Amino acid sequence: CYSYLGNGVEVTMQITAVDKEIEGYLKYNLVGKDKNIGRFKGIQKGDTLLATYTFQSEGVESKRDIAFLLRNNQLLEGYGDVITEGTTAKFKDPSQLKFDGAMPLSKTDCKGDADCLVDFGFMRSEIKNSCIDLNTINIRLNPLKNGELNSGDPAYILFSDDNKKAELFLPHQEKGILLNKTATGNWSNATYKLIAWKGYVVQQNGTAIFGG
Repeated sequence: CYSYLGNGVEVTMQITAVDKEIEGYLKYNLVGKDKNIGRFKGIQKGDTLLATYTFQSEGVESKRDIAFLLRNNQLLEGYGDVITEGTTAKFKDPSQLKFDGAMPLSKTDCKGDADCLVDFGFMRSEIKNSCIDLNTINIRLNPLKNGELNSGDPAYILFSDDNKKAELFLPHQEKGILLNKTATGNWSNATYKLIAWKGYVVQQNGTAIFGG
């Protein structure tokens, strides 16, 4: 895994396969732009990784060429002129790329495991007894601060088939939090409570932290 975090920018890469082709996941969270997460597949030429990045942003699938130069155990992203056709962007001349090192990705420990990539929207579910893609969950709750909507990553809610259990997936956690249905019709454990009220509200020790 490689990552860069600074000035409100987050870039994370996880390489999952190194053979004739190099494959993995990539995530960009840039100031003023929509976060996008996707997969890349490409080849290594010397100390340079050249690949195609396929990602989702605002519900639209796009593809673009990416390039990274390996230097001193860091990955430096390459930039250059591109040719855009629809939702696909390709480098005009990969030999003319510039690697300025403005956002160097440093090698770091991976979160989760190779079969459940937490950094890329996957998480272990006790209800499903498997790794799930959070983007497939329909109930998505927004962060709250003092009862008002706040910016930040969402939480997700998954219910068991009999509705007796709810699983809460919070940002930056590695697995879901199981809540049991109470006599009052809500779901809770010692710390969290899920309340069905004008949608859903999640409380942590009595304070509303997510809603939607």
